[in-house]
Amino acid sequence: MQSQEIVSMVGTGIIPFPLPQRRTDDNPFKGNEAGFYLSKTRMSRYTACPRSYRLAYQLNIKPIKTPVELLIGKSTHKLIAESFLARAANMIPDLTGSLDAFWTDEMQAPATRAEMEQAKRESGRYACLFIKEVDLKPLAVEKEFSIPVVNFENGDILPVPLVGIIDLVDQPNGTPRALEIKTRSRKGDELQPRVSLELTCYAYWIKYQLLSDLNEDVNADKIPVGYLNIIKTTTPSIQKQEGFRTIRDFIDLFETAKAVYENIMDGRFYRNPGTHCGWCDYAPVCAGKGRTELAPVFGEEACDRLWEADLI
Repeated sequence: MQSQEIVSMVGTGIIPFPLPQRRTDDNPFKGNEAGFYLSKTRMSRYTACPRSYRLAYQLNIKPIKTPVELLIGKSTHKLIAESFLARAANMIPDLTGSLDAFWTDEMQAPATRAEMEQAKRESGRYACLFIKEVDLKPLAVEKEFSIPVVNFENGDILPVPLVGIIDLVDQPNGTPRALEIKTRSRKGDELQPRVSLELTCYAYWIKYQLLSDLNEDVNADKIPVGYLNIIKTTTPSIQKQEGFRTIRDFIDLFETAKAVYENIMDGRFYRNPGTHCGWCDYAPVCAGKGRTELAPVFGEEACDRLWEADLI
């Protein structure tokens, strides 16, 4: 097929070649023989700062305690997911029990008991607001996937899979839609649903796999996506943001994934200083802090790995 014909077909959403066979194993997070895979989180971290990627995924350096705000988000997601799954099974969800169980298991946080109890109440409040105000019937809840990364322009395939978990998938107007739930301190801007890498990854899964699974038109030119934002203000509210993705976005995704993969394989893990350093877990490492200061944050074994990597 001539390149001009391919470009024309890309513009219409038509894939000009057969897609490779999809994975059928029961482990969606299984990568290649070395266990390596790409995800929206890994790609985002690498593009923001390659050294941060190395610390997180190659040296496995993680803070001992999880920030309270992250726990609130995880807890809220868990309650919402359990509510949708229970409704699908014609059951009544035990949200109180789930909330108690989560905050019993997740008490490794840099906060007092009173602060943790407050966070627990906030999480329950946000989840109840979402369940009350968001009315949809999902096709899938917390859907895990592992699929090849294909260039829809020429059929090239990366040697590692793309994996992820989609919060919600519904089908309000014919074409399946990928939805991501976020807890935010302020409303999201209009650009986010249009350019977000994670929504591109999730729309790619719909385009690559779900449409054919549902016997839908695999050549749909636009895949709808959206954010359902829980705004954590004094009076919490729900913000709904919508967007869509096209084959052009999926070609850009392939180029991003390819660049990240090749740089990782080449061992390029340079520092990339910027405003993101202000909220990076690894700022103390880059700032040259010693073992005495790093051990309470990351643990002694992590400090051993940092020392072996000549980073302290």
